[in-house]
Amino acid sequence: MKKIHVEGDPKLKNTGGKQYSMVVGRFQPFHEGHKWLVNQCLNEGKNVLICIRDVEPDNNNPYTAIEVYQNIQKNYEKYDASY
Repeated sequence: MKKIHVEGDPKLKNTGGKQYSMVVGRFQPFHEGHKWLVNQCLNEGKNVLICIRDVEPDNNNPYTAIEVYQNIQKNYEKYDASY
C-alpha cells in the first residue's frame, strides 16, 4: 500500500491548513474493518475525512448514503465532525 501525503491549503477557511486522511467507500455496512482504519488515523492524531459513495440501493448496497452517514455518525459522535 502506497501512502500519499496531501498538505492542507492554508487559504481554506474550514481546514485551517490541517492535513486530512481521506477514507472513501460505500460502507455497506460500515464494519469493524472500516472502524479499525479510521481509528488508526485518529489514534495517530490525524484528522479524518470520510467520503461516502452515493450508490443506488440494491442487493449489494442495501443502505442509502444518508443511512450510511447516520451509521458512521453513531460511531464517532464524540469527535468534532464538520459536514
